[in-house]
Order: sequence, then structure tokens, then C-alpha cells
Amino acid sequence: MNLPGIDRCEVLETIRADPNIRRFPVIIFTGSDACEDIERCYAARANAYLAKPDAPERFRGLVETVERFWHEQVQLPPRS
Repeated sequence: MNLPGIDRCEVLETIRADPNIRRFPVIIFTGSDACEDIERCYAARANAYLAKPDAPERFRGLVETVERFWHEQVQLPPRS
């Protein structure tokens, strides 16, 4: 979320404006759990918003869960 010169929602809005990549799922993975950040990212059409846990083992567990979900459960639309 704290990118130099641009914020995460601007990056997301750029992705959603590009017809070549707009359909890619985007997960916001950040240290912020502020309600206004969450609302702004979903308004910019994020697919998920995850706050990073502070403990390394919980962080790894979250990453593994997200990886399993996107690789084993999700069905993306076919390419047009």
C-alpha cells in the first residue's frame, strides 16, 4: 500500500483500465486494516483485501491459504 510515488488503489485503477489485464484477479495484501483503505480498494474493484499478520508463522499460513484457494478452488473465466 505504501508504494513510492503511487498508492495501491492507483495501481489497481490502472490495471482495471487496461483491457489486456483488467480481468486478472487482484488481491490487496497490506499492513493496513483501516476501514477507509478497505472500502477504497473494493471500490476500485479489488477481488480481495488481506491485512498481513504480524507473526511470521501466521503470515506464512495466510500466504499458503491464499495460494491453495487461487490454485485449487477458483475457476477463472475463459479467455475471449
